[in-house]
This record gives sequence, structure tokens and C-alpha cells, in this order.
Amino acid sequence: MIIDDAFLDPDALREYAKSSLHSPRNIRNPIGYEIHPVDLNERLPDYAVELAGMIHKHIGENICNFFGLNPSEVKLEVFKGPYFNCVGVDKIPVFTPHVDIGHVSSFAYLVLPENCAGGTRIYRHIPSDKIYVLQENSHSLAGLMKKTLTEPLVESTEEWEMVQYFEMKYNRLIAFNSSSIHKIDLTGGRFTMQIEATRLCLNAFYRYVYPDGRLASRKATT
Repeated sequence: MIIDDAFLDPDALREYAKSSLHSPRNIRNPIGYEIHPVDLNERLPDYAVELAGMIHKHIGENICNFFGLNPSEVKLEVFKGPYFNCVGVDKIPVFTPHVDIGHVSSFAYLVLPENCAGGTRIYRHIPSDKIYVLQENSHSLAGLMKKTLTEPLVESTEEWEMVQYFEMKYNRLIAFNSSSIHKIDLTGGRFTMQIEATRLCLNAFYRYVYPDGRLASRKATT
């Protein structure tokens, strides 16, 4: 799912992120920054709820079918986020393909138009024909990754095939099945950890629950 012009005032959201910037989450291996403002839940309470409804409306049927759920019997709720995430290419290792927790992942790009480059790639592992791997079975994904997914490998058709590409665009929001094998694409970007030049996103992760609060199945049916 792609929503362009996702926020009425993305510039204000960027300024809010800048004013809330915290320290690196892992000094020894600084993959990026996670910004957790104390008042985030007060400032953005409706965002996650409204987005959950929109996601369920547009791609909920496909997601539910994948997990063997009845869309009319479950509700999509946020369980991690929303939080701002900053990544600078000078501070990170090469990203490898991975999967997320929950049922749905969403990212809103807040990178200024002149700095947008790359995006998010979703892959199929050709030998196994897998596009999805459950996060709790991540060892299965590790078994697929006999080689690190680098740019030269992306150009090869021997192991990995890119099946979907979400191009980075200012104020664009994307959402997809959390079990999709995906990789952050920094191609062409000169991202740094300086706030004006970072890969700034607003992330949120969702899961389906039943009316009584029970977590819905995470067992894939395909």
C-alpha cells in the first residue's frame, strides 16, 4: 500500500522529530537513532488508529488471507510505535534482507525531496521461491542467506529477485506484510546522521487481535 501526501503538515512533523532527537540506541554498533518523545502518544494518538483502519481497508483482506484469518473477526492495532527512526549511511553496516514482527509494517518517509534516494525493496529467494518468512522462524531466513545481499548480488538473478520496490518520496507512507523479505535501499543517497541529511521515517508496526484481545494467528497459510 502506498499513500502519497500522507500528512497535512510534514514539515511540522520533521521539526517535531528534530526537537526530539535522542542519543544513539547502540553506541557500539550505531545502526541509527530511534526517537521516543515522552509525549509522542499525546501528540500522535490518532495517527496509528486511523492508519490501522486504512491499512485494513486496502490490504487487510490479503494480509488476513495469508495468515488464515477472517477480516471481519479481527481488528488491526498498533503494538510498536509510532516512532521516528533516523539512519545515516556513514554509521550503518550493509543492510541485509530481513522480516519484521507482527502482521503489518508501515514507514512514512520524511526525507526532504531534494535528499530522497532509494527506498524499500521486497525480494523473492529464487532457490526456495520464498517471499515470506515468519519472524519467529527467522532462522529459516538465515538459512536462505548464504550470501550477504549487497548491490552486486541484487543485479544477479541466481539467488534473489526483487519483486516489489517502494521508492522513497517525501511524505509518502508505505505498508506491507511484515513477513515479506525486505531490505532498506540506500542507493544513490548521501545520508548522514546530521538531522537534515538523515533517512528520517516515522515507523509503526501492527498486529491483528480478536475482540477479546487475543493475538491472531501468525501462522502463514501459503
